[in-house]
Amino acid sequence: MLNLLEDQTGKLDNSTINDAATEIGTILRRVHRKMGEWSQVGRVWSYVKQAEIARDLKELQSSLEAASRRFQMTSSVEIMRAQERFELSRARDMDHLTTILQGIVSNREDLRSITAMQPQAVQTVMRSLQEELSHKSDGPGHSEQRAIFKNGLAQLKEETGILPPLTDLTGEVKRLGDAPIEVGGSADIWDGEWLGERVALKVLRSVGRMDPTTERKFRREIDIWRRLNHKHVLQLYGICFFNHLIHLVSPYAVNSHALHYLRLNPDEDRVKLIAEVAAGLAYLHRNDPPIIHGDLRAVNVLVTQSGDAFISDFGMARLEQVAGSETITSTNTMGACRWMAPELIAPADGSRAVLTKCTDVWSFGIFAFEIFSGEKPYGHCDFDIHVINAVAKGFRHPRPRGTAESRGLSDIVWTLMMSCWEEKPYQRPDMQFLADKLSALRVVHARRRATQSFSSPSQPIAIQAPRTADTKPRRGDTIMPTTLVDEPKLDDFEWMGKMLSRLEVTDPHMQDILVPVHMPQDPSPSTFQFRSPHSPTSSATYIQSPLSSSPQNSGSSHSFVASSSYSSSSSMAHRPFGMGSTGAPLTASPRLAAGLPLSPSTVRHRPRAETATSSAGSFQTVDSFRPSPPVTASTMLPESGALEVLMSKERNAVEAGTLEGLINVMVVQSAERQEVKDFRNTFLVTYPAFSSAETVVDILINQYNYACSHDLMPREKIDICYNVLTILRQWLETHQMEARDWNVLVKMHEFALGIKDPLTIAQNAERLIVELIEPRLRTLQDAEPHDMHIRDSSLSMYSRDSGSSHQARLSELTSRELAECLTHIQSRTFYLIRPTDCVRYLKNPKANPNAPISLLENKNEQITAWIQKLILKVPNTHDRAQKISYFVMTAMECKALGNFATLKAIVLALQSRLIGQLRRTKADLSSAAAQQLRALANLVDGNNNSENYRSTIRAYHGAVLPILNVHFRSIKHTYSNTPPSIQGKYGPLINFQRYAKLHKSIENLLQYQIPKFNLHPDDRKLHLVDRQLRSVVLDEVLQRRLEADSLKAHEQEEREYHSYRDPLSALGMV
Repeated sequence: MLNLLEDQTGKLDNSTINDAATEIGTILRRVHRKMGEWSQVGRVWSYVKQAEIARDLKELQSSLEAASRRFQMTSSVEIMRAQERFELSRARDMDHLTTILQGIVSNREDLRSITAMQPQAVQTVMRSLQEELSHKSDGPGHSEQRAIFKNGLAQLKEETGILPPLTDLTGEVKRLGDAPIEVGGSADIWDGEWLGERVALKVLRSVGRMDPTTERKFRREIDIWRRLNHKHVLQLYGICFFNHLIHLVSPYAVNSHALHYLRLNPDEDRVKLIAEVAAGLAYLHRNDPPIIHGDLRAVNVLVTQSGDAFISDFGMARLEQVAGSETITSTNTMGACRWMAPELIAPADGSRAVLTKCTDVWSFGIFAFEIFSGEKPYGHCDFDIHVINAVAKGFRHPRPRGTAESRGLSDIVWTLMMSCWEEKPYQRPDMQFLADKLSALRVVHARRRATQSFSSPSQPIAIQAPRTADTKPRRGDTIMPTTLVDEPKLDDFEWMGKMLSRLEVTDPHMQDILVPVHMPQDPSPSTFQFRSPHSPTSSATYIQSPLSSSPQNSGSSHSFVASSSYSSSSSMAHRPFGMGSTGAPLTASPRLAAGLPLSPSTVRHRPRAETATSSAGSFQTVDSFRPSPPVTASTMLPESGALEVLMSKERNAVEAGTLEGLINVMVVQSAERQEVKDFRNTFLVTYPAFSSAETVVDILINQYNYACSHDLMPREKIDICYNVLTILRQWLETHQMEARDWNVLVKMHEFALGIKDPLTIAQNAERLIVELIEPRLRTLQDAEPHDMHIRDSSLSMYSRDSGSSHQARLSELTSRELAECLTHIQSRTFYLIRPTDCVRYLKNPKANPNAPISLLENKNEQITAWIQKLILKVPNTHDRAQKISYFVMTAMECKALGNFATLKAIVLALQSRLIGQLRRTKADLSSAAAQQLRALANLVDGNNNSENYRSTIRAYHGAVLPILNVHFRSIKHTYSNTPPSIQGKYGPLINFQRYAKLHKSIENLLQYQIPKFNLHPDDRKLHLVDRQLRSVVLDEVLQRRLEADSLKAHEQEEREYHSYRDPLSALGMV
């Protein structure tokens, strides 16, 4: 028929008939091509794709009928007969498909091939099996067929871990026994079996028969909850019907509820249990809209055989409400008021009681009280009315003592529980906050429990480090408690007791800037007694420092100098610091110090001649104050030596200094001063450019240890200790810790763990461990070797299948929707960038491929390659031109959204050589699309310092995703034009103004992180785009494939161009 049509096309006199023949020929070629494609796939794949095949067949048949009807080539009677034949054929096909399905699930190889498919394909087969099981039939062989289908469904579920897609499990579930195994106030629990798994069947007695509309709403709620997926939220498998009653199907908990489990296992870790429940409840609250539990208590927390806690019975009140139950909801059953928040018991102003996240938080606090005390809440109240009166009068549970404390009820845990019982709902913490805190406390409690199990309390227990380049972390490694053993004495060093005893003051105007907080303004000259902390009985060394004057400095800057001849931080990197188990600080023994008077007179401290070493080699002591050689570009930045700091007279700002001098300014000064706060922020952001984290932390810990072990004034000692912990906290809060920072975190951990007194400082240290240090250690331990960046999880949420039976196709996305998806994906990574990431990137762009800047650059390259790939796989010139126009419109939408980074990635793809050599495709573009592409290319053009882009982004109002490499190029230019060091009085100093400028430039770049994009793309479409981008592997294989595809398309275009004189080719019939 095709040959006849092609032979006669163009020979017929009637142009209408010619058009009809051409159109029908095109449709028949599509049929022929589809039939060829379908014949190449196997039995399993053709069954999985049956819906798609049926859809295509129906579409092709409709096209043929429409063409025939339009040109009156077929009578209406013939069309109706054809439709009847088609429907009869479909009915026969359905019976045939059932036979094929039975053969597939009976064949082990076919089942194995299904499990290797994408989840959507697996769910297609599962849906067919569920539909077959839901049909009731007493025909011959039906029971054997059902057994085969049920067994196949069970195997697919077990081997893939995918939940069958249909909510109604009737026909799949078997109810066991003649009576429920548990009878409750509003529900009964039956024992059951589903696909070979023991399950619990919960019957809500208040939910009876429902009309179709109500049942649809009820099923919609069930569909939402069965898609929930969290390791501490009980999975809902679905529903089934027995005697017209709805049964909720969920896993069977061997250990029953939490109270029963703890009665049988009183020594189990209770902090772990409440932390797991907090994580599960936080997950429910994070849903959109949030899922409110409404009845959280210990009996609604189930425990598995492995001891993991699962939240159950969440949202029962919502189910009853949707089902139209007129009975009292489960939250108001007898005794539930013991877990209810005040606003539920007695709503203000006669308003209606409403379940909220805040009411769940209150219930969580009561639940935690149950777990630690083992008692019923408000145990002194016999009746509910007494409980209601007690809550109304503001009664709160007293803290349980005795065994509760040994079970993990520490001060911090009790404080968190008390915060759940705030009278005002808005004053209670949210569950995510509680989950984060309890997760950290769980580790601390586990460490203490583990410590108690060791026979010798002094036995050292090492923290296992993750492996970085050579050593990668192993899952399952745990952070074990560390007990410091006696350390060998460190090298002696000299360290001054007060700021002005360490600095040379050459201008009285600067006196107030550098004086430590609360330090007396005119202390008398004195000699300070320093004791070695390693030996409580060691004799004190008394050294009197001579004083002498020095000439006044002239100029706009002032220098402050003190000497330090101690072993450099790098040489002590392998030694732990902090307090030992006995409370004695583990620090070096200083051998020289002096107290200097604070007076307007010019003073200089001259220590004895000493010898010290640094990581860069030996350096000259400042005994003779001989100047060092001139600074050159190759001069190594100082890491130890004189504590010299150069200050600006006009701005009261730090101009330069040695590393020790700069850190000393942070330690002795309160951040309440704005200039000190700015200095501290700049230092903590930019230090990677001129030092290492280990060096900085060693110096900070030395300063802390000095303050603890020497005769400073009490107020000054407290201030220095507090400032050091504050600096560490700010450091951890503002920095992204990487695998190479493991040793730094371990040092911080050992240091903070050893702090025993004073009490306020020890409490700050404990909070530092719980809230920051140990969470980061755990994160690095749990990270995969290829994913060591803590925050590189922003896109993982899209990699999971949503569980929907219908996934989006790229053809469904408009250019605006694609632009929103790309912007959403890219902006999430952009918002993770911190100032220190920029500093590390500028220092070495390839140092960490998993840092957010590198991830963003990589994603841009993936977008470019992905677009090239999509364009080149289009088989004909016209469709390729349409695809290019689609991406041009996507780039225009990105511009409208403010996403200039993705805009450039798209333009790079469209302007690349691979696409550019397709001249016929480019020529087929509409004039509007070609003009828009030229305008976009001009916008992102790098010539003239990218002025077109810069002027556009300056004028843009709203959220922006900038082109990072343009901004980094400018930052690097400014940064490189300022020398890294300048000459001080006695040696090279770190040019801190260089890094202040760097910090300012980075802040200007990151100002684009606010405001944030407020986009809410469809989850299915977002998942599709993210999955496709992550499938693009940027390697030589991809590049060669793109090159080959481009060359093939180019050659095809040229052949088609030269064959355009053939009429059949002109009509697209080749």
